[in-house]
This record gives sequence, structure tokens and C-alpha cells, in this order.
Amino acid sequence: MPEFADLKVFAGLDKDGKPILENPKHPPTMRELMTHTAGFGYGLSDKDWVDQQFQKQHVLQSNGLQEMIGKVASIPLLYQPGTRWSYSIGVDIQGYIIEKLSGQSLADFMATRIFKPLGMVDTGFIVPPDKVARFSSVYIKSAQTGGLLEVTPAMSPMVQDFTKPPLMDSGGGGSLSTAEDSARFYQMLLDGGALGDARILSPASVRLMGSDVLESSVQAEDNNVGLPPIGGDALGFGLDVAIDKSSAKLGALVGDGSFWWGGAAGTWFWIDPKNDLFFIGLIQRFNRGAAGDVALVPLSQSLVYSALLDPAK
Repeated sequence: MPEFADLKVFAGLDKDGKPILENPKHPPTMRELMTHTAGFGYGLSDKDWVDQQFQKQHVLQSNGLQEMIGKVASIPLLYQPGTRWSYSIGVDIQGYIIEKLSGQSLADFMATRIFKPLGMVDTGFIVPPDKVARFSSVYIKSAQTGGLLEVTPAMSPMVQDFTKPPLMDSGGGGSLSTAEDSARFYQMLLDGGALGDARILSPASVRLMGSDVLESSVQAEDNNVGLPPIGGDALGFGLDVAIDKSSAKLGALVGDGSFWWGGAAGTWFWIDPKNDLFFIGLIQRFNRGAAGDVALVPLSQSLVYSALLDPAK
């Protein structure tokens, strides 16, 4: 990616409020990109100067992944690569890399290499006309009444008109699916990368994906969803998924080594190889954190594991 040849690292503001920039001690690696330790921001909040630049440049509303990459390249890294865990635009950058390597759009690559082989007939980046009646609304909590409001594209940049092609195929968010389709994908991961005759990943790739690969020197980060910090004793991170390192330290019944993540509209999943199960949680509500609804996640785990009559030893 030649666009990233001159990346800088944000090191604070000078007395005039201008950014102090440093050279990265090493270029971000692919593993750092896949573990959110490469140093990139995201712009989902304005809590720091780097994320404020993401918002000012409307990075997530770019017209295509190439434009997105150009904007990201102009914004300094939030920290030196490999030193911290911080949720980032790394998955969107991975989508751009897939396009460069495959010569296909991200949507076409995922359709031909993942969705179609797995029989995921309702998954993609757009809702075709014959399926619009099945498309769920998305809601947000009203600050005035505490009730739920249906969210429209005019109300939030996170909500697009999914009946039209997106400005860019986002690896970090924006795909649409159903419980049945999602189940086929998670069953593939649980079964070591294959579902029936369709092999998507090698068993070794799935094992690596579900292993905590964070270096001990990585600074743990509070994820603000009521869970222990990722990078600490309880939660680790694999390749694009969080890892439950210790159920005892988590205070949960989930099997050690389970891996999980969530979606923007409150969805979540976990895959538990130890107990040979996966779980899908689907709600349509924004602003509930990366792990779905912070109350529903532990509740769903408690109900599932309490119902197991013969859990793995």
C-alpha cells in the first residue's frame, strides 16, 4: 500500500494547538491491522484529536475504498504501532487490501468466495427489491423520552439507504444478513473452516484466528461496554475477534478460548469450541456497544450454559 509510505504518529499538540508528529518505529504489520494494534483511529467518537480528524474528513462516508485510504493516509496514527489495543478502521483497510489482491470489489469477493459457497442467500451490502419487505428497521433510544425511535438515513450517517449500492463496501460494517445465513457462517468457523463440501478457511487459519496473539507489552484498552479491558488477563484478541482467555476472571460460564464480536446495531455472536456451540444475538438498536447490548450478552450466556446438561470438561 504505497499510500501508507509516509505515515506519521500523533504525539500531542504544541502550545499553538498544532499536532506534534513522529515517525513510526516500524510500519504497521498485517497482524497489527487485524488485531487493532496498528495505531489507526476510526472516528466513531471525538474523544481524541486523531478521531476528530476522521470525523472532519468524513472518512467513513468516502466515495469508494480508494478515497477512504487516501484520507486515512493523511491522518496520523493514534499511537506507535504494536503498543496499544484500540478499535480502529483496520477491518475497512483489510477490505481494501482484499480488493487489491483479488482484483474484485469487496462485495463481489465476499459473494463469490464466502456467501455463495456457504449457501448464504440473504447476505450482502444491498437489499434487492424483492426482499425489502423483510428488511428490519433500526432503532435508537430517545434522549428526550427514553423510548425507541426508528432511525433513518437523514438522522444518522451510520444508517444508509440499503436499497441502493453503498458509497463503499465497508469491511468494518454495512453488510446485511439473517439469523439463518449467519448460522451457516459461524458453523463453518466452529467446524474448522468448512461447511459441508465448502471449505472457506484451513483449520490452521481458524485456530490462529481464535488464538490470543496480543503481545504482553500491548497496553490494555477499556472498551466501554462493561467488560474487562482487551489486552488484560481476562480478554485477549485474535485475528479480528476478541478472545475469552479466562471464564473465571470474566465471571462468566463461557468456555475458555471462545471468540466473539458484535455489530453496530446491537448484534453479537460467540463461538465456543470447547463446548461445541455458537450463539447469535440479533437486535436492531444502535449505541449499545461493540458486544451488543451489554445486559443481554451476559444474560444470554448465563441462560445457554445453565441449560447445558453435559458441558465439555
